[in-house]
Parts: sequence; structure tokens; C-alpha cells
Amino acid sequence: MHNVAAELGPQLCDALPEFHALAGCGSNSSVFGIGKKQPFKTLRRSDLHQTSVSQPGKDTTLSEDTILACKAFVCNLYTRIRWLAAKQTKLGTGLLSEGVEE
Repeated sequence: MHNVAAELGPQLCDALPEFHALAGCGSNSSVFGIGKKQPFKTLRRSDLHQTSVSQPGKDTTLSEDTILACKAFVCNLYTRIRWLAAKQTKLGTGLLSEGVEE
């Protein structure tokens, strides 16, 4: 386990519990139409996403910047086709109403 943690690095390891909840776990469904593999690749490539995704587990009150950064992570998971389908969900509607562009 130490080898895995060393390979992933402390920042990514710090984001894993929140990522697990966001990407789908036993008590939470996965992101609309997406498994865990692609979201993990997206998280692993971005220090900004690792930082923002790890914040909900640290703070009892989230800043507007953290909320927007977490929404940006979710938006990055969608291709244009998936984004158009997601527009029909509450998540897509909420993101679009807050100015996140297609």
C-alpha cells in the first residue's frame, strides 16, 4: 500500500476519499453515464482538480471558488455528447444556469 501511495503522491491520495464519493461508491451512484476509470485519469492529470476535489472533506463550509472548481472537474468528465445528455439532468441544468459554457 505504501508503494501505491508513493506512486500516486500525497496530493492525489488526499483527494481519493472525496473522489470515491463523487465518482460513485456503495451508497452513491456514479456520475451520469461515466464509470471511474476516466474520472480518475482526469483527476490524476490535474493538480487543480486534485486540490479542489479534496476540499469538501476538509472544510465544513465550502468557498464559492471550491464549489466552482469541483463543478469544473465534473464538467471536464463529459464529452460534448455526454454534456448534451447531462443538460437534461439537474446537475447539467444547475451548471448551465451558473454560466458554465458547453
